Amino acid sequence: SDELVFNISNLIDDYKNVASVTKRVALKIIASIFYPMGVLSPVVINFKLFFQKLCSSNIDWDFTLNEELVTEWKNLFSDLIKLAPIHLPRYYLDKYSINEIKSIEIHGFSDASAKAYASCVYLKFIFYDDITLVKFLCSKTRVNPLEKKLTIPRLELMGCFLLSNVLKSCLISLNPIFSNVDIYCWSD
Repeated sequence: SDELVFNISNLIDDYKNVASVTKRVALKIIASIFYPMGVLSPVVINFKLFFQKLCSSNIDWDFTLNEELVTEWKNLFSDLIKLAPIHLPRYYLDKYSINEIKSIEIHGFSDASAKAYASCVYLKFIFYDDITLVKFLCSKTRVNPLEKKLTIPRLELMGCFLLSNVLKSCLISLNPIFSNVDIYCWSD
């Protein structure tokens, strides 16, 4: 089948029985999660927040984490273990051809919280037979900086800026096939 498969079973096997969890081990595992297009962003953002917590507590790189942090790490890792392989077809149009498309829309969403901000982009195809097909295109997440205490409105603006950069990248990669599309950006 012509699809992208995100399967992290090798990562789980490699790090399931790590003798002691350190800041270095945590970073190595987090950096090992390869997720182009941001498919695993909802899971990986929790790992990024955990690592930010480790960095803010000034824990040494090779110091074994305390029981509370190890428990939190195991909970995060157990969520990762539950993640089944994700299959994404590389061809967005399913059974349709490009000649059957009446219109294409790109919908981008951004949001922010006190901990992180994110954006995601979807393609919406409307065919001549009035069937609508929506497909995930990509997403990006960022943890909020610790050194500056930013307001939620400021973080919402940072989410919008992130969305604009993601949309720009999407339009460059989709051009020239999708050059005549309607673009909608959504934020609260």
